[in-house]
Amino acid sequence: MQPRDTGAQAGGGATKEETVKIILEDIQDRVPEPFNLLELMGKVEELTPFGELTISGDMEKLMESLFMDKVPDAWTKLAYPSLLGLAAWFSDLCLRLTELENWTGDFNGNF
Repeated sequence: MQPRDTGAQAGGGATKEETVKIILEDIQDRVPEPFNLLELMGKVEELTPFGELTISGDMEKLMESLFMDKVPDAWTKLAYPSLLGLAAWFSDLCLRLTELENWTGDFNGNF
């Protein structure tokens, strides 16, 4: 029994391994660099007099919304109405932005 991607090796396109490599490279390109937590904690301690971050009421509301997978109220005032949770809403927002970029790119300065 031969692997399923033998047709790709015979000139039909990329192999399974090549396709997976492309996907992984794309994912790696999109993942941000990791934060240096020790450096960040040092900066926080420099900025606050007691070495701890003081959380305001607005920050508390934001933290609660993020934890509960809910779009924060401050964001919904600036965005489109949606009943989706935060994760699904953000994915949908990214798709909408991509569509808008593609749509405006089609104009190519023809105005």
